[in-house]
Amino acid sequence: LDFVSYDGTDDLVWNQRYSELMKFKEEFGHCKVYTRSDLGTWVVDMRRLRKEGRKKIITPKRIELLDDIGFLWSGLPEGQARTDPRGQTRQHRAVGRLHNMLSFS
Repeated sequence: LDFVSYDGTDDLVWNQRYSELMKFKEEFGHCKVYTRSDLGTWVVDMRRLRKEGRKKIITPKRIELLDDIGFLWSGLPEGQARTDPRGQTRQHRAVGRLHNMLSFS
């Protein structure tokens, strides 16, 4: 396991999640991580920690790193629906399930 310290600390978990977020952005082109995942939980935690002013955990360096890759501190922009990693909204998935149910009748 190669450890890369993006934030200059030895915090393995933070740096691993940051690395995962960079890979997610590279693959999907954004940082809107589906919240029902380990990475999504971490993203929500980062937003909460910053909002609470927990500067020992969400340091200025970490904020800068997250800002540099387009991290959304307030969650989704107004009017935008949450999507899963495939870009599907909850409504889109529900319609798909309904369609599947109706095709079996």
